[in-house]
Amino acid sequence: MLSLILVIASIAIAFLAGLWMGMAISLPTKKPKQPRKITKGEKLKILEVLRQQRKIYALKLYRKWTGATLKQASEAINRFKKEIF
Repeated sequence: MLSLILVIASIAIAFLAGLWMGMAISLPTKKPKQPRKITKGEKLKILEVLRQQRKIYALKLYRKWTGATLKQASEAINRFKKEIF
């Protein structure tokens, strides 16, 4: 009798978890907004930081100034690095 109750409880938990996962998967995701353009002074500062081999600090500055996601900032910093090297 106890094993039957455990089986039913396991099935119910699995069913509820499946419903929850299905809802989590189908939730709409927000597209990241476009970061604002950086000023000439900000770009010069980032280029200076990159010349010092401080990519992580450059990423932090870019994200702070523009509100960009990590991916957007990384792509931008890689473009800036191509200008230098």
